[in-house]
Amino acid sequence: MSSCDGADVERGSPTGSPGFGKGPSSPAPRFVGNILAFLLNLIGPKGLEFARYSLDYHTIRNYLHVRAEQHIPGYAKKIVEAYDVDGRIESMLQE
Repeated sequence: MSSCDGADVERGSPTGSPGFGKGPSSPAPRFVGNILAFLLNLIGPKGLEFARYSLDYHTIRNYLHVRAEQHIPGYAKKIVEAYDVDGRIESMLQE
């Protein structure tokens, strides 16, 4: 089962703006990436917790990308429903 505590929706959101799918014009400096990777290794999910988080994240990302009801399997709909308690995921589809 997935843990749906709201924070995962924030972290797992593939977009924060209407122009999702478009990253910054230039990448962050390598030392910033190294610091971020170090910190995430210390405080981020590990083992099965990471596996569950990763599967849920990618399922929600794919749900937002496909946007076609007939192409979304039942298990994916259940995962999205579990995380979409406040309607934010569905509102991304309306933009």
